[in-house]
Formats: sequence, C-alpha cells, structure tokens
Amino acid sequence: MSRPLRRLPLVLALAAGCRTAAPAVVAPPPETLADIAARTWSTTRSDVIDLQRRGDHDRADSLLTQFRARYPGTPSAAEALFRRALLRADPATNARTWRGAVSDFEAYESGGPLHPFLDHSVVYRRLLGQADSLRAAAAAERTAASVLIPRDSLRPRDEEIARLRTELEQTRAALDRVLHRLAPPPRP
Repeated sequence: MSRPLRRLPLVLALAAGCRTAAPAVVAPPPETLADIAARTWSTTRSDVIDLQRRGDHDRADSLLTQFRARYPGTPSAAEALFRRALLRADPATNARTWRGAVSDFEAYESGGPLHPFLDHSVVYRRLLGQADSLRAAAAAERTAASVLIPRDSLRPRDEEIARLRTELEQTRAALDRVLHRLAPPPRP
C-alpha cells in the first residue's frame, strides 16, 4: 500500500472524531414566581391605574390586595404595596384611611433600600403625617371656635357689667359717707 493510502483510515478516524455534534437542546430555566409576577404586574398596574382614574378605588384596592396575596415576597408585590398606599392616601378615595396609607408606606420601607420608590415612600409618609397633624389642629380650632361665644352676643352682658360697676361705685361712695358720719369724732 502506498503511503498516502495507509494514512487514509487515520485521516478518516480523525475527521470522524472532529466533526461537530448536533447542538444539545437546552431547556429554559424554570420560571420563578418573581418572573411570573413581573410579567403579570404590568397588566395589573395598568388596570389599577385605569380603575383609579374612573374612581373605582374599591376594585383597584381589591386588585392590588389579590396580586400581593398571589405573588408574596416578589418585587412586584412590593410595588403593589406601594401603589396601594398611594391609593389609600388619595384624597379622591371615598374610604381613604390615612393611618392605613402610612402603615402601607412603612411596610414598603421595611423592605430595605433596594425598593425603587423608597425615597418617594418616605416623603409621602411624612406628608401624610403632617397633613394629619394639620387636620387635627383644624378640628381643635373648630371645636374651640364653637365653644367661644361670638363677641356680638357679649355686648349686652358687657353693658350690664358696666352698669353694675357704676352702681357698685355709687353704693361704695354712699357707704363711705355713712361710715364717715358714723365714725367717732377725731380726738383733739
């Protein structure tokens, strides 16, 4: 056999070993709860915003609560909590609960510094606290104003007091005259 022919089986064996294998089918990693929540959240958020704009705050709140229950511990559930706090703080909400909104903001903040709306939450919570104290001060002022008697209704009373003072001074003067007459004469 000639030399090139003797090498042919070796070349064929090497060629067979070097050929590329068909790519292995790699299964995608299983979808996590956070992945499903993130995919679902954009639709839920849009629905909540739409409901809020239409004034259907109860249904918007219900959607947020259901979402959080379905996807607990996910970043999307944390954002749902933040959105719920905003919804509860909204002055247009019929059954707004200031303390509930503050509580939701505090719960959102307790998740740590990785939440994207953390600085917003802190400011909103402080504003709600300040609004609550201003509301309490206004209520106290209204209560005090309802207890105070208007100045015009005091005029007859003030006139009566002035008349009685004048009468008292006249009575004192008369008493002093009587006492002066009844006093023993000064000794020489």
